[in-house]
Amino acid sequence: EINVDIHNLQEYIERVLELLLLTSVETQVAAFQSGFEKVFPLHYLNSFNEDEIEGVICGHGEEDWDEGTLLKHIVPNYGYTRSSDMYLSFIRMLTEFNHEERRKFLTFTTGGPRLPIGGFKNLHPNMTLVKKPPEFGENSDFFLPSVMTCQNYIKLPEYSSYELMKKQFEYAYTEGSSRFYLS
Repeated sequence: EINVDIHNLQEYIERVLELLLLTSVETQVAAFQSGFEKVFPLHYLNSFNEDEIEGVICGHGEEDWDEGTLLKHIVPNYGYTRSSDMYLSFIRMLTEFNHEERRKFLTFTTGGPRLPIGGFKNLHPNMTLVKKPPEFGENSDFFLPSVMTCQNYIKLPEYSSYELMKKQFEYAYTEGSSRFYLS
């Protein structure tokens, strides 16, 4: 038994990580590697970059992001209706996203960069857009959208313009996609 102190802390951390990420899963990784090797020899993977391998294994995520699909599968609620300007602006923003913006948006809102096979119709629970009321009577323009990824739930302030909504959402999904806070 060895006590951990400031002098051996780094070694302790390295050994715990080695145990958790290597030693404890060695058998499972070897089994996966052996099975994968039967289907596709691993040395062929050297010809591909990370994105290409992901595309082969997970697909390319060419889901339907047209207005009709989004209107059908993104549910407005708690302050927004299907005829609300902010809901319709939100749908418009999504239809204008390029591939990378879609990935960032999905990571921010669902926790993963792609939709399930079948797209929005197979996202359960359905993506829901609700009004995020301003705090303490402040102007909604000063607040960012927030999400509940487990519920595919988007809380969107009622912004004064489409451009501001787009700017605030871009900031939120760019800066907030790698963080987790309770809201």
